[in-house]
Amino acid sequence: MKILVINLMPAIGELLFVTPVFKVIKQAYPEAKVEALVASQVHEICIFNQYIDNIINIDKNGRQAGIWEHLELIRKIRKAQYDLVINLNRSERTSLIAAFSGGKKVCGFASKVFKLFFNPWLKKDRSIHSADSYLKVLRAIGIPSQTKNYLEMRYDEKVVEKANRMWQKNFLANSKVVGIHPGANWPNKRWKPEYLAILSDMLQQSGIKTVFFGGKDDLHIVEKVVGLCKVRPVVYTGKLTLLELAAMIKKCSVFVSADSGPMHIAASQQVPIVALFGPTNPIRYGPYNVPHLILQPDNDYIMDGECKLEKNSMDLIFPKKVYQAVLSLLETYCSD
Repeated sequence: MKILVINLMPAIGELLFVTPVFKVIKQAYPEAKVEALVASQVHEICIFNQYIDNIINIDKNGRQAGIWEHLELIRKIRKAQYDLVINLNRSERTSLIAAFSGGKKVCGFASKVFKLFFNPWLKKDRSIHSADSYLKVLRAIGIPSQTKNYLEMRYDEKVVEKANRMWQKNFLANSKVVGIHPGANWPNKRWKPEYLAILSDMLQQSGIKTVFFGGKDDLHIVEKVVGLCKVRPVVYTGKLTLLELAAMIKKCSVFVSADSGPMHIAASQQVPIVALFGPTNPIRYGPYNVPHLILQPDNDYIMDGECKLEKNSMDLIFPKKVYQAVLSLLETYCSD
């Protein structure tokens, strides 16, 4: 049996939310060949996934984005003769690919234009966590989940060894370390640099080391934070691949982040998380099946899990509250 799972969203979190699907499929069909069609920007997430037999990745914004390249991709997919094609991204692009995949059974999400090609055609359940909404697709086609599920991201020993060297180089071994991610894909999901600096200093003055992560796009934020800090934190911002980032986060005692891809990487590594949520809904996008505390603005500004303030709602989450949440998780999960 050959199964293709499609999700071309280039967001780290969205692909991590799909990872429980691969495990559940393999549990139901151990002998099946399970393949994944994903965006090249985030395909590293799946490289060492034990439940995926083959990865097809395409650059949605590069040379593979043209119509002829898509027609060639569809031709290759049809040639593979999949028994089951599961589309977990309702965009026109993925709907088209799934609809003309030639799969014996095509199911999942799709735009209404391609509805007739899907059996069943489903709508994403936005009242539950995004990861659970993907698992719900499997239940709709008779594949139940047998165990509690988690986000998964694995890496090889070379990555672990590099992470160990970097950790030791900055004298972080045998210390309580709080990882901090300053970025988010929307500016109004980010915590302001002044608060990040205050939190870092509060932790360091309590004997807890702080490490800043993030990509190259976050460098300008971290530079400002470091300039405001009284005690310089360790900075790995812009220096790590996705796999290295996962291995480094794994070493942290607690991880602090707004709603972002690295927050979900921390969940995949089962690191306790203090999650800061402003305009987005933690019911759908919060840390998944990992110890965590969610901090939001005052309840007066929250409705159905989402913040009613359009701007600066993150400013209403204050450093002292985040500091106390970090200490609470450290006491509960890192008391030794």
